[in-house]
Amino acid sequence: MSTAKPVALITGGARGIGRAIVRHLVSSGWQVGIVDLADSGLHRAFAHERAVSGIEGDVRDEKTAFDAVEATIHRFRRLDAVVSNAGIMVRKPLRRLTLSEWHRVFVGRRPHRKSGGLGGRGVGGWGRHPA
Repeated sequence: MSTAKPVALITGGARGIGRAIVRHLVSSGWQVGIVDLADSGLHRAFAHERAVSGIEGDVRDEKTAFDAVEATIHRFRRLDAVVSNAGIMVRKPLRRLTLSEWHRVFVGRRPHRKSGGLGGRGVGGWGRHPA
């Protein structure tokens, strides 16, 4: 039986419920990889936490999701659980959402978004994955 600490990857782990999940898992002996948006405060929230590794990016982009898994496995040598917590919330009444906000919240993408290479990787620590 392995004595290695279990490892989880949490999407949307920099704030709110995701951050609470990360803190709970770390206090329970887990090592945690996190993927969250560049403006989420991810690095600031967990800069001094050795059991946490993060990558900034948008999990709606397949390459970001793939790279987050790869970076977590590279850093901790395993992956035992994934918590799909990421979500977008716009604080206004439904009928007042713009079309762009509607797409971000309910469709999971921005309309007319260009696709293409994403550059930078977060292997082994903190990285930035531009969206």
